[in-house]
Amino acid sequence: MTRKGSSTEKLSHSAVPQAIDYITFRLDVLVSVAKFDASLVYETETAVSLHDLRVLRNVAFQPGLIQGQLVDLCYVEKTSLSKRVTSLEQRGFLRRQPGVKDARQSRLTLTKTGEEIVARCEVLGRALEGDMLSTLSTTERKVFERCIDKITAQLFYQRNQMGMQQSPRLRR
Repeated sequence: MTRKGSSTEKLSHSAVPQAIDYITFRLDVLVSVAKFDASLVYETETAVSLHDLRVLRNVAFQPGLIQGQLVDLCYVEKTSLSKRVTSLEQRGFLRRQPGVKDARQSRLTLTKTGEEIVARCEVLGRALEGDMLSTLSTTERKVFERCIDKITAQLFYQRNQMGMQQSPRLRR
């Protein structure tokens, strides 16, 4: 018997029945909903989109990153990334500096405002992730994260074996 209001009851009533039961489809639905909800929070609280934040977080993690490297790290097309970097620079979140050896290779760093945005979004993101995963026990969460790591490693290994790029969305 299921307790009224229990997580089992919530799951049985809130899970949308799917005609397509492939795990990739189910993960896509999960990710789409989570990203949409997170983007609303980030945009409301900090005026940056989830895609903007992806760029800012990577630059925060690797100050001086060459813009071209972000294509692989952010899983976006070169043109889209270039427009996003320009917008973030115009909004005062990033700085572009010409490369020492090759002026065409812009090195990216965050401004003070960009650093503050990333720090604020880190707090928001951890809270959002905690809420999303709160339905799992600590053990289930560790297993879930380990499974994601194993599957991701296997996919990259298979891509590498076939001579494919790591980032499937790249169009160079």
